[in-house]
Amino acid sequence: MFLDGVTLAWQGPFGWPGREQCGLGAVPDAAGVYLLCFPYAGGFLIYAAGVTRRPVATRLREHTREYVSGRYTILDPDAVASGVRTEIWHGWAEARRPERVAEFAARRDELARAAHRQLDAFRVFVAALPAEARLPNRVEAGIMNALYSAPPPFCDIPDRGMHLSRRRASEQPVRVHHRCSHTLHALPASMEV
Repeated sequence: MFLDGVTLAWQGPFGWPGREQCGLGAVPDAAGVYLLCFPYAGGFLIYAAGVTRRPVATRLREHTREYVSGRYTILDPDAVASGVRTEIWHGWAEARRPERVAEFAARRDELARAAHRQLDAFRVFVAALPAEARLPNRVEAGIMNALYSAPPPFCDIPDRGMHLSRRRASEQPVRVHHRCSHTLHALPASMEV
């Protein structure tokens, strides 16, 4: 049995907060689910889904700090535009071994420029969603799982190892429908979360 369906109306593309360019508007002041995308093949290739119960712009500013500090992986946006995942920096997903700390310190300026280049390339889509219990987290997990099981290059670009909160066995499934005026590659029209 499914709970009543939920339709997510994806707004965007928006520019990264504080870096809006090319006529892209500012991220709306809303809570919900967001997608970080790169332009690709007449649409957008999804790199990551995220969820926030605060304004999306606030959460993305936190992400900015994580990219510049080396915590997050930094990709080459030109390679992604061709459907190829090319890492400039792998991030701190692994332990902060002394040699990695030294490498980051030696490359700090280069990596900060690369991080800002990636942020400039990102196109952000937002779907407002009430902070109702765990539904936003389940939507985030459903989107990432859809990407992971998609064919290449859509499954190759997203990072693996995100902390996702999938539907628990005790929770009723919810059918989520996606609506967007742009092509969001590998995002299913509907999914069960």
